[in-house]
Amino acid sequence: MERAKKTGLPAMVTICFENKDETAEGTNAADAAKTLLDAGADIVGMNCLRSPEHTLPSMEKMRKAVDGYLACQPVGYRTPKDKPDFTSLAEFPYGLDPLQLTRKEMGAYALQARDIGINYIGSCCGSVAEHVREMARVLGKLPAESRIWKKGGAKPMSAYEYYDHDRMTTK
Repeated sequence: MERAKKTGLPAMVTICFENKDETAEGTNAADAAKTLLDAGADIVGMNCLRSPEHTLPSMEKMRKAVDGYLACQPVGYRTPKDKPDFTSLAEFPYGLDPLQLTRKEMGAYALQARDIGINYIGSCCGSVAEHVREMARVLGKLPAESRIWKKGGAKPMSAYEYYDHDRMTTK
């Protein structure tokens, strides 16, 4: 955080929870957020390892504990309650594809995060362009001309275009 003070840039410090709802040092989400802000971080939160389902409850605790800026960057994979850390799954690292969240699930996460009061809503491992675009779309962060799917040319290049699905999104 000394570098942030020297450069004038904000310091963002995020933490990971593995398979317990605490840091490796045994600190819960609320206390970790307070400690990091008290130490001079401008933005605190959680990143990586866990899906939105297992990240957002801790983020709610952080929001209740602090008034500062919060960041949330979960992974784009489904993880079970008993092993919320995707790196502890038998599928890690080469069999994760079937566990990837859909763009709609990532959009729903973004709305939940916004409703909790998260200031920086992002994603981490396993998220792809479609996830980020959907998150931006549901949060109203895309320019108006980019919000509706547009066909690319005279010949359909995908089943989406062939079956004229954009007709349904404009109603």
